[in-house]
Amino acid sequence: MASLKARYSTCCWPGCDRPISWTNPHHVEFWSRGGQSDLPNLLPLCYHHHRLVHEGGWQVIRAGEGYKFIAPDRPVMSRRRWGESRLAA
Repeated sequence: MASLKARYSTCCWPGCDRPISWTNPHHVEFWSRGGQSDLPNLLPLCYHHHRLVHEGGWQVIRAGEGYKFIAPDRPVMSRRRWGESRLAA
């Protein structure tokens, strides 16, 4: 994490200003699929944006020297108030 702090000062999501201390390392190539835990494969993402990638259908891919954040084709996550029921499909 120290090397991420040296390279980045905020969450890497475009427009996010959450400080690096509020982030967790995200594996661009998922660790569960063989991705390495080295600096070129890690990006700091805040909790909200990390969740969008893992549960919300967003993708992070390498694009040349940078990264591209790709939105899902359709909404995957939705917010509900506590106690609000889901409709059966």
